[in-house]
Amino acid sequence: MHPKNLLISICLVAGICIGEIPAQAQSEDPVLPESSQTEMTPDGDRPQDWSQLAIEARDLPPGFQGMPAEDIAKLKQELRENDLPVESVFAFMEPNNFELLLGLTTPLKNQQSQTQFEQILQQPEVLRELVTDGMGSTQILEQVEIDALDDMGESVAGVTLKLNMEGVPAQLDIVAFQRESIGAFMFLLYLDGQTPRMPIVNLARTLDNRAVEMLTEVN
Repeated sequence: MHPKNLLISICLVAGICIGEIPAQAQSEDPVLPESSQTEMTPDGDRPQDWSQLAIEARDLPPGFQGMPAEDIAKLKQELRENDLPVESVFAFMEPNNFELLLGLTTPLKNQQSQTQFEQILQQPEVLRELVTDGMGSTQILEQVEIDALDDMGESVAGVTLKLNMEGVPAQLDIVAFQRESIGAFMFLLYLDGQTPRMPIVNLARTLDNRAVEMLTEVN
């Protein structure tokens, strides 16, 4: 499987989990009253624009190349066609060390969607399920939770997956977090045994800090 196709599969499956919580992740809490499911906005009049919330080239070590704008637009379209509303999408590759970074943000427009997103993050195994479908012959060999995430977002989870990508040993780091009315997913793919030039925890924290700055500007 081509790495880019793997990352597209990750995004599409992530959208399924956002739109409908897997059975094992659902709680027995009563359905939220209709009044709490209305769209929430920072200023009460218009929704927050998260389209510019992204990791940028300046956040990465030299050598990372951004995905062309036309490919980003195509990826956004594919995600939306698969019922995943996305605010921003960003992708970078470091060809010399074979590192791929992909991230996306999705709006959590009401209390119900925020609660569902929190339930997803409370069970790290759900993050594994984000990538088990649509991966062809790629195998997940091992799963380890990512630590040092406590100071990120209102809710957060992370996992490292050891993969066999059609005979190529690789690792995939996943971090997802919620910051008020936005949910974010980040994926970092690299060869097994290699140390990423920028850890995903650092990148996710940069994205979260940027979200805080945007919220501060609005409020």
